Amino acid sequence: MAAVKIRGEGVKLSLHLPLGLCLLIARRALGSKDAEFAAFLKAHGREVRRALKQYKQQNGRLTLVDIESADGTVVKIII
Repeated sequence: MAAVKIRGEGVKLSLHLPLGLCLLIARRALGSKDAEFAAFLKAHGREVRRALKQYKQQNGRLTLVDIESADGTVVKIII
């Protein structure tokens, strides 16, 4: 599972998504801008997902993005 958390002025959002869905969204979103990366994810998506799950089992959570702005808005993407 991956979690996307956004907290800011008047906004509190937390989404929990399957890791495979996140990789699919990344492949589709980046496909138009970086065809080579999209092709890599299409060919090796299962291996990437398996490696991330194994990392999570051995080490716990993996924070991909952790942004805190000056006005107090927080954005986190955690696997």
